[in-house]
Amino acid sequence: MAERVAITGLGVVSALGLGYEPFAENLAAGVSGLAPWSGSEAEPLLVGEVEPYDLRDYLVAEKGYLDRTSELALIAAQLCLRHAGLEALPAARERRGLVVGTQFGCMATATHYCQRVRKRGPRFATPLVFSQSFLNTPASLLSIDYDLAGYHTTLTSGPESGRQAFELGVLALALGQADAVLAGGVDALSAELIAGYDAPLATGDDPEAYVPGAAGGTALGEGAALLLLEREAAATARGATVWAWLERDDEPADWQANDNGAPLTAAPWALYGECAGASGALAIAALVASLRACILPPLRGGAEPLESRWEPQDSTATSARYESLRVSVDAAG
Repeated sequence: MAERVAITGLGVVSALGLGYEPFAENLAAGVSGLAPWSGSEAEPLLVGEVEPYDLRDYLVAEKGYLDRTSELALIAAQLCLRHAGLEALPAARERRGLVVGTQFGCMATATHYCQRVRKRGPRFATPLVFSQSFLNTPASLLSIDYDLAGYHTTLTSGPESGRQAFELGVLALALGQADAVLAGGVDALSAELIAGYDAPLATGDDPEAYVPGAAGGTALGEGAALLLLEREAAATARGATVWAWLERDDEPADWQANDNGAPLTAAPWALYGECAGASGALAIAALVASLRACILPPLRGGAEPLESRWEPQDSTATSARYESLRVSVDAAG
């Protein structure tokens, strides 16, 4: 039997707040983070936008220009280590792994760079901006700032990117390619993303009036969730707090609780928006928070009428699946 993988730190950035604690508290209370998008100049769009922040509070090294996606990833990494009570990943530098999933990467910066070159010519290409325009820029910055010299990859597989990053992180530990892995997903809102979205978007300025689904349109969001993954033996040996256990599950079932039969057929994205490549990572963080709080989260999907799904419900579940991943907590939670 494969050794269990411990989640020993969670760094969450979303419209529900900066950090795992406000995310978990607002999730359990059913608080919506949706609000009119600050970049909208016409009809207000209802989105899950991360609250204003001072990036300097989360940086370990001075930075020049950064794409917003990279900013969110750097904040999530710092929040994860703080949550774990660490200053660095608990492994030798060459055994520190990193897996980041993103659907759009630094799209806003890439678009800005291309437009500048087209308008003014190649002589005005800016090397600094160019270096911040790639899908793997957030992972590169993280690996430099946190001396992650081991297993290192960026995944881009649409909204599944963040979830697949966890799968790969678990696999890297199981294959002995790393002793500690920082894994998760990130994506940021931008005018380019919104302009290219090919489905109806949520409009209005009242999140309480928003009805998720086709009628209400899609409430886009942004955010990042990076989790610190370690083998059980390593986490136990250093006396780490284990927030939850993570493993692959070969019988996929969306948000299906295993001991009380209550369906969890959709992550509660309607509270913080559909966050592209960060969606799967935020869903795992939401599962950890829900299991530890002994609740079924609000807006969880299912056959019951929508109006009865706005409030959390008590639950005795100690594990649940999201797609091909299972999250579990110890009975004491």
